[in-house]
Amino acid sequence: MKVLWSRGQGTVHDVRAELFPRRPLAYTTVETLLQRLTQKGVLTREKRGRRHLYRPLVPAELFCERAIDRVARDFFGGSRDQLRLHLGRMPEGGLGNAPSPLGARVRPRPRPQPQGDSN
Repeated sequence: MKVLWSRGQGTVHDVRAELFPRRPLAYTTVETLLQRLTQKGVLTREKRGRRHLYRPLVPAELFCERAIDRVARDFFGGSRDQLRLHLGRMPEGGLGNAPSPLGARVRPRPRPQPQGDSN
């Protein structure tokens, strides 16, 4: 969404190209995400030759408000005040490198090993 808000519009290729240096994603992954956001009414899609041009329908501020409402609903019984209190108890700068109580149960995914000659 940030890419499309900053550009005003873009194709799957445009979005992927801007994200790729920070987060290498497959073309089909970006395409699927943009299609789902279109189905949810967040983006509009216009056919341009063989490509689709996507434009945001929801301003960034409203999108942010909706995300905050979802967090409040899902974790704080719909109360923004409870969310605010929780955030007020967080250490300055967030959790950073603080140990997670889930750390013992959640293991990072193993990285795939590069394929190469085994000569």
